[in-house]
Amino acid sequence: MADSIQVFSQSNQVLSSLNRALIGGNEDTLKYKTYVDILKYYHKIGDFNKAKQTAQASLTHSEKIKYPKGVADSYNNIGLAEENLGNLQAAEQIILNHLK
Repeated sequence: MADSIQVFSQSNQVLSSLNRALIGGNEDTLKYKTYVDILKYYHKIGDFNKAKQTAQASLTHSEKIKYPKGVADSYNNIGLAEENLGNLQAAEQIILNHLK
């Protein structure tokens, strides 16, 4: 039990560090990658609503910096979060719309 509390505490510290990196950070691909790291954390713990919110933020950022790979990956991550939330039609629609 103590080990799981320690791992949870360390995970929260990592998440806090990543969130601090987003605040006031440069508007570049490193910021996008920070969003992705946060997104992976939320997927890992099963918080798909937060994963979706983070993917949407990474999409907005990727569009702002004109980063096509980030845009494509963000749409994919939004679709994946929708799928994990059980919203299969929404997931399919997001992915198909992006392919156009």
